[in-house]
Amino acid sequence: MVKPAFFTILLFNILTLESYGQQPIIRDLYEQGFSLYRNGEKQKAVEVFEKIFTLDSGETNALDYKTIIYHQLGDYLKAADGYNQLCKIFPDKDDLFSSASFNLILIKQVKEAERYARRAVALNRRAYNNMLNLAHACLIQGKGKDALYWYAKALEWVPSIEGFRQSFISDFRLLDSLQLFPSSIIKNLGVAFEDKLRAMNLNPEAGQYLDSIESYSRKKLNYEDRQTLVEWKKAFLEAELKSAFVRTNIVATFLFDIGLHEYQNRNRTIAQERYFDEAKRFFRLSGDTLEEASFYIALSKELIALQMVENESIKNNRVIMYALDGYTLALQYGDQALILEALYQLANAYRFEERKTEEQNTLHELLRLSKSYGDATGYFRATNSLSVFHGNQHENDSALYFNQLCLEQIDKAWLSFEDVNLIKINRLETLAAQEKNSEVISNARQLIRQLSPLKNKSYSGICELIGNAYKQLGITDSAYRFYKESVSSYIAYSNETERKGKGTLPVQVSQERHNAIWNLCSMAARQKNAD
Repeated sequence: MVKPAFFTILLFNILTLESYGQQPIIRDLYEQGFSLYRNGEKQKAVEVFEKIFTLDSGETNALDYKTIIYHQLGDYLKAADGYNQLCKIFPDKDDLFSSASFNLILIKQVKEAERYARRAVALNRRAYNNMLNLAHACLIQGKGKDALYWYAKALEWVPSIEGFRQSFISDFRLLDSLQLFPSSIIKNLGVAFEDKLRAMNLNPEAGQYLDSIESYSRKKLNYEDRQTLVEWKKAFLEAELKSAFVRTNIVATFLFDIGLHEYQNRNRTIAQERYFDEAKRFFRLSGDTLEEASFYIALSKELIALQMVENESIKNNRVIMYALDGYTLALQYGDQALILEALYQLANAYRFEERKTEEQNTLHELLRLSKSYGDATGYFRATNSLSVFHGNQHENDSALYFNQLCLEQIDKAWLSFEDVNLIKINRLETLAAQEKNSEVISNARQLIRQLSPLKNKSYSGICELIGNAYKQLGITDSAYRFYKESVSSYIAYSNETERKGKGTLPVQVSQERHNAIWNLCSMAARQKNAD
């Protein structure tokens, strides 16, 4: 039997990786770029940030800085390309999609601009710049009715006349200078919207809270910050409801937010009756079917998330009721993206309630409509969810079939690199469940060639899968090598992530790499005893 001290020595010997070496050069280049920018030498600054990103494609800050400077320099083609890259890296950041949309408008790729703007609005229906860019894209394409709808919605969320001039009027002037609209249309729109804003007679106090809420919401918030945000929303409601013109969509949205806060604090009756029901009433008062449908979908999603965090075993039939309400209204409104979003949430609600037949049928309907609409995101969601569904039923052939369909279209959906890896890992795990070890090894080794052990947490899990496959094949030397790489790369990734300040990931080898460390130590112990 191996003494415990041997495990300690083994871990210290095999789990240490050299520190990543290029950092001082990168740091000096950043300082040089910032200095040039402060001195007004933007062209030279952008060249420095280009160099940083060429040296290390993981330096997304450099990509962000150079993209912003390209826009400032009026090189909208390069700015659009930069934002396109950033959207692929950060597919959940609405401000990047909104900026990409605006730059695409400026280079007259308007159809693509609309696609990016719709993604931005889907991610964040509260940022008026997202809605404003969507309105611009619709208007240039001659979709007047859609454009006026989104201009009106954007106008509602503008906190003040000053904010209107910095956004609407500033945009109109730039679009006019590039002759994207006839000048008469630009002038008439600016005058009409400013007149409408004045007629709304916005409450200045409510506007100040709205401005603060919008700015604060984009920050990383702790519990105290979130509490402050809730208090500001309550103060906004108090001021806004005294106004002659009440912005019903914003009131409904903030009632929804406060209700979620109360629900999380287990004030369930207050959340439901005082806030959710009131939000529903105000959405109906607004007459905006699109927003009311989105409210029901979001409420179903949030209730599931809260109950999963709390690990509640009690089922809540409201999650299905709200999802069904959202789906019904989405069908009534006729918006394709919203219909697909509603179906996806309905499938999630059925899964949460363990109604498997309804879940499966809903996912197949989602797949059918996604193919009909040519919607890559819906297609991805349907095929990936069906793969997971069949995998949970131990129907591995069906799981692999839908996983393959998902992979064939994966590059057309906006997914993070890490999410793509997780889908590929799901395939590896299904192959492993079928004991197709040679396929696991072949696919997994191909996958890790694209990954850095210091930048991808997935790298460690894939190495463990390879180790398991080699172990089952009886190739113990290779199994040992990949178990070792699994644990050491996990520690390296954790340390690098913490060093860069992107989070605090303590080394949790016993939890996340339990199988790898156990097999590694067992093999090392046998080797030691054999010696």
